[in-house]
Amino acid sequence: MARRPRKMKWFVADLVMEIKVNGDAHNVVHVNTVLVEHAYRSSVELGRSQAWKPYSNPAGRKVSTRFVGLGFFG
Repeated sequence: MARRPRKMKWFVADLVMEIKVNGDAHNVVHVNTVLVEHAYRSSVELGRSQAWKPYSNPAGRKVSTRFVGLGFFG
């Protein structure tokens, strides 16, 4: 089992990601729940890094994602 220093605090963050497919009228919003240290800054950096490079889906349409923001629930 991993150990952590006593002063280290961990938080749960919900990364809100928007997924768009060119030609579709609706977008999909995905919430990715992650465990982070140093809550806000780490969560924002992680969210920004989660955006995928655009790619083509099996139907040949461009798919892209973007980081929309954080949702903290408590």
